[in-house]
Amino acid sequence: MARPPNASRAGGSPGDIALPERVRAFIAAHSLLDGVRRLGLAVSGGSDSLSLLHLMAPLCREAGIEPVALNFDHAIPGEHSDADAAFVRDEAARLGVAFHGEVAEGVRQGRGKSLEMAAREARLAFYRRAAARLRLDAIATGHQADDVAETLLLRLLRGAGAAGLSGLRPRSELPPPTGGGCRPLVIVRPLLDIRRGELRDWLRGKGLGWCEDPSNANESIPRNGVRHSVLPALAVRGGGEGEVVRQLAQSAAILREEDAYLEGVASAWLADSVPTDTFPLARARTELPLALRRRAARAWLLKNTGPEGSGFASVEAVLALADGAVATLPGGWRATCANGVLRLAAEVIPVAAPPEAPLPMPGSLNWGDYTLETTLGGELVKERGRLGGWPARCTLSADRIAGRPLSVRGRLPGDRMAPYGLSGTKKLQDIFTDAKVPEAGRNAYPVVVCGGEIVWVPGYRVAAPFAVRDGDRRLQIVVRRQTAQTDNTAGNLVK
Repeated sequence: MARPPNASRAGGSPGDIALPERVRAFIAAHSLLDGVRRLGLAVSGGSDSLSLLHLMAPLCREAGIEPVALNFDHAIPGEHSDADAAFVRDEAARLGVAFHGEVAEGVRQGRGKSLEMAAREARLAFYRRAAARLRLDAIATGHQADDVAETLLLRLLRGAGAAGLSGLRPRSELPPPTGGGCRPLVIVRPLLDIRRGELRDWLRGKGLGWCEDPSNANESIPRNGVRHSVLPALAVRGGGEGEVVRQLAQSAAILREEDAYLEGVASAWLADSVPTDTFPLARARTELPLALRRRAARAWLLKNTGPEGSGFASVEAVLALADGAVATLPGGWRATCANGVLRLAAEVIPVAAPPEAPLPMPGSLNWGDYTLETTLGGELVKERGRLGGWPARCTLSADRIAGRPLSVRGRLPGDRMAPYGLSGTKKLQDIFTDAKVPEAGRNAYPVVVCGGEIVWVPGYRVAAPFAVRDGDRRLQIVVRRQTAQTDNTAGNLVK
């Protein structure tokens, strides 16, 4: 593949030798590669990540570490990420580095997320998958000193505390998603001591080009606004942009050390006195100053709800709770306080039912998460099954349906049916409650009806008026849940 247009064939600069040595020293000072045998290198094709690839490939081999180039194509319309991925693949092959890439199914903004946030979440999910599939001990990213300065300014504008202002760390452990059951994702950043301009000069000195992301010029993106407008403005009175970046990076380093100390104190208090599922709010108010109380509450929320439910607003909300009060947190969580103790519970968010749909006889229909199949004839199904057990089967009397159309819908207020083998009618609400069907899934649970009358609730008895009698023609219905983890006759439900 041809080199990008910004490649240069200029001769080497004095930094050619110094730069790899600085990276090696930074790695040693922060023990970034201790215990690492397989290292992912996150390479988008930009100047920072391409520098990472070319600097780390030889250093990894010196240390007996196997590098793997990782590339994530966000598949965002208007970007040329497919060409960037091909460029990265070629560069990795030229260095003898294994390549692993993936194309996103679709990164979109919405539900309170910007496109940049959605892209970052998709990228982190890719890193987690790659780390598990390729048995990577850590993933290195191309973040550098300018990123540290820009991050500090962005977070200062958001009102962040020391943890946020300390910004990008040489090494981070990102906890697995709630209920993920996988190892933390280890991220190392070996270029944090080097400026973007230095990396580009080093690449040019070696005749190496890179892929320029056109979105980097878009100042409506907050980071680009800081990069192109705020930092240059500060540089006018701060001794030049290089000095401003150095001072901001120094501030971040100081805050990082202070944050680590306070975090250690709060973590020790948590480990000594707090069960995983509860938080002793009354005790925290007595024993901890507000600064440590916030940190302890945030650590507890982070462990139990993940990043979405552990932001500053969530921390303040739970710390302000009085006995009997409830706080709704992002991510579908509720925090309650009783006798000075906080507890968390997943908030029930009902799933909406699809519109009522006619059921073909015979034939197949997809309805929400379910597939319904009907066939004429066959053996009489006598197994009762249970609600929530998939697949669910029943046999109806085709004669008693008498040519009337069948349809499937969700439950409606006041729904009742007359179960075969029982006297009278029974509320559908009571049937669901007795079977312990989760409240969130009841609205979208399929209900088969005929002429407005409930015929069958999958996993339960058929309605008496539609049960098969001697000599009746038969109609069989099978319902499968498309998203069920098991399907058997017993029934189960960065940069």
